[in-house]
Amino acid sequence: MNCKSYLFSFLHHGVVEAKVDIIDKASLLLHISEKFARETEIAPIDILERAFWKRERVQNTAIGRGVAMPHAVLPDVAQTLFGIFTLRQPIDFESPDKSKIDICFAMVEPSDQRDIHLKILGRTAYLIRETDLLTRIREAEEDAQLADVITTLDSQETL
Repeated sequence: MNCKSYLFSFLHHGVVEAKVDIIDKASLLLHISEKFARETEIAPIDILERAFWKRERVQNTAIGRGVAMPHAVLPDVAQTLFGIFTLRQPIDFESPDKSKIDICFAMVEPSDQRDIHLKILGRTAYLIRETDLLTRIREAEEDAQLADVITTLDSQETL
């Protein structure tokens, strides 16, 4: 499967934010909800926050290596949107490897686009595993640099 530039087509630059000051998991999920609500108008903050927490209660979305991938499923959303956040200081996110997270890939998606959700997760996992994505993301100091890292690597690497 060729996924060249797959993530870029779902990345919303309004929900790409480098070096955010966050103190805990609850603050992060609220911040992500606020950014998606304000920058994309995809849904109100409270609905987004509830949807992110609903997913977290089913299964923690921390994947290890300092990364979490929270996502919210909303039936009335028209399209899948993807965002990236880095944290100034790592926080506890109950990761399976006990590492604190400092990188957050977040997604809001309609309930009928689970196939897209799985492709985005797979593509992100591939880039984490096969490239220096995490190092380059952690080095990004500005929002634009952060977006550039993911779009550059996404367009260069094929499965």
